[in-house]
Amino acid sequence: MSTLLLYEKTNNNYNSMGLGALVHAIQPLVTRERNGIFTLGFSYPVFSPLFHELQTGCIIKADAGSGERSKGQRFEIVSISKPLNGLITIYCEHISYLTFKTALKKGNNHVNVSAQYALEEWKKLLLPARDFTVLSDVTTKSSIDFLELGKFENARVALGGTEGSILDNFGGEYIFDNNEIRLMNRAGKDSEVVIAYGKNLTDLTQEESIENTFTSVYPYARKDGENDETLILPELYIDSEHVTKYPERLIKMVDLSSEEIETIDQLRTAAKRYITVNAIGVPSVNLALKFIDLTQTATSEEIKRLEDLELCDNVTVAFNELGINATAKIIQTVWNVSLDRYESIELGNAKSNLSKTFSDQMKEQEKISDHLSILEQAQKEATDILTNPAKGHVVVYPSLSDPQEILIMDTQDINTAKNVWRWNSGGLGFSSTGYNGSYGLAMTNNGAIVADRITTGILRAITIIGVYIEGSEIIGGRIEGATFISHAPIGSLYYTMVMKNGGINFYKQGSDIESLSSHAQIQVAPLSTEGQLWIKVGNSMFTITGDNTGTTTSNLTTGLQVGKLLEANGGLTARSRFTIPNGVALNFYSSLNMNGYSILNQSDIRLKENIEDTIVQGIKETKKLKMVDFDWRSDYNKSETEQRPDERQFGMIAQYSPFLSRQGEDNHYLMIDVNKQINLNTKTNQELITMVENLQERIETIERRLLDENI
Repeated sequence: MSTLLLYEKTNNNYNSMGLGALVHAIQPLVTRERNGIFTLGFSYPVFSPLFHELQTGCIIKADAGSGERSKGQRFEIVSISKPLNGLITIYCEHISYLTFKTALKKGNNHVNVSAQYALEEWKKLLLPARDFTVLSDVTTKSSIDFLELGKFENARVALGGTEGSILDNFGGEYIFDNNEIRLMNRAGKDSEVVIAYGKNLTDLTQEESIENTFTSVYPYARKDGENDETLILPELYIDSEHVTKYPERLIKMVDLSSEEIETIDQLRTAAKRYITVNAIGVPSVNLALKFIDLTQTATSEEIKRLEDLELCDNVTVAFNELGINATAKIIQTVWNVSLDRYESIELGNAKSNLSKTFSDQMKEQEKISDHLSILEQAQKEATDILTNPAKGHVVVYPSLSDPQEILIMDTQDINTAKNVWRWNSGGLGFSSTGYNGSYGLAMTNNGAIVADRITTGILRAITIIGVYIEGSEIIGGRIEGATFISHAPIGSLYYTMVMKNGGINFYKQGSDIESLSSHAQIQVAPLSTEGQLWIKVGNSMFTITGDNTGTTTSNLTTGLQVGKLLEANGGLTARSRFTIPNGVALNFYSSLNMNGYSILNQSDIRLKENIEDTIVQGIKETKKLKMVDFDWRSDYNKSETEQRPDERQFGMIAQYSPFLSRQGEDNHYLMIDVNKQINLNTKTNQELITMVENLQERIETIERRLLDENI
């Protein structure tokens, strides 16, 4: 897990911790595009540490990807939104964006020079001068003209954003590594990753691309002369080797006049060369991949390869149903800084993205300047989808004479359609798996709405029933099933229970909640005459009660901290069985003292079925475990009361012990399944005992033979 480090505007030592870590940053995402966008965005709670230090112009250091060249990138805070629901949104631009704010002085016209020379001349003309280092391994010689003042709107456009720019003249791929600007012939590597289209991903845009892939070419060439003769093949067209893999032939007309073709044989040869060079019959790749979706269908080795990918790397996309492999370049990545993983990766054909200009990207940035607003982002996505729909077919089913349903499908046949909108007397729904469903999005005639993803500004409801609710602040009300939050009387006064700032606070009715500090004490009123405070967890109850007969609840006054409340009441007493429901995490920040009692786990055969001998090889799995000495990182402690031990530790790393690791239920950290580890130890011991017994038997046999021979 990485974090964001905040630095002052100037005179910084970026090898230090700066002003500190923004540990409460929410969804910090770095977006990078090939030869383009490089930005950071996140949300931040207004009551969190360093909130008042966040100012435009400050620098934030964060990782932008998994590779070394992506570590510790610096971003300038460009805009900070006004607080909304206790959160601000922060938009940052990579330090290389200073080139947008830099003019170019008048220079000279340089002919037949290297890309390295062009970049060095560009650097000399920067106004004001900037501390950039420029490098290039592009060997192609070309020209660059800095003679016309104002030809380039700013220094960034001169790098690559208009006709005559360095990128336009020399080609290549940029790497922006803090103050270093590199123009490389290839910025990435050929990875071993294979994305299996149809196995672990599907994409409507890609399906449309496959459907429109040309299988053959119809070449022609105009001959210069008095008669303006045009050469065409007797067979008219030439098929690619993949033509039989498609349901029908799609022919592309190709003008080869520029190759100075004089004969039919030359035309045929040029057409075959065109098919090879342009990969006719191979689908063009344009895929937006959700990283987490890929990891769910990949092996551990494949996951590691996915995690090692970098912007501009080449991957193989296997179209299994067609029996065709295509090479695609990573043209965009979205990196989650907090989780140290990619949120998404976009693949595309490099040649279709090489000419994309920085000015175009800035226009896109202006359109999404408040891109961190969840609602606005969802509205933009919906608008883009509805105003730019894929090709569809509207079908009245079963017929116009007997209309029962209106269908909007990606094909005209309900037997072949995958994406289907279905509207009938039962309601309206969408299926991505065909006419018969399942329908993951639906509004039905019984008043129900079913959806996997809903984005809304304000949600008003009588009851919310769910498993997991994520947010920055919960005020008032009552949430059943996991915990108990009440806006109700405690004793004779009404209080609001607010979960925020790493703790739970009670406030008197009518008090100014926002003005209280994050260290405000938990305020309580005198308990009821029974002397019990009931707390509900799931369907179970436990109480805080006075065990000492000399202590009465009437002695408890408002303003006591919870610890003093418990102390005055003689501690915590369970009046009934204390049960933690499934899925509710129980965390300890101290040793678990059983006072001589055992920790039990049910193992009765009457509770189990499908019992068979295990296939787990104890010795083999135990040998894979890596034991280490380590210290707990102090900067991940949640609070003064929730801290890990300070002493040197001996144990395992979950990432190095996949057989025993599992995902935490209330966070993204990996944990060791201790119960599974104990069982593995037992299995390993059994195997070792068997080995020892076999060796002992062999030794005894050898000893008897030696004894017999001596006799």
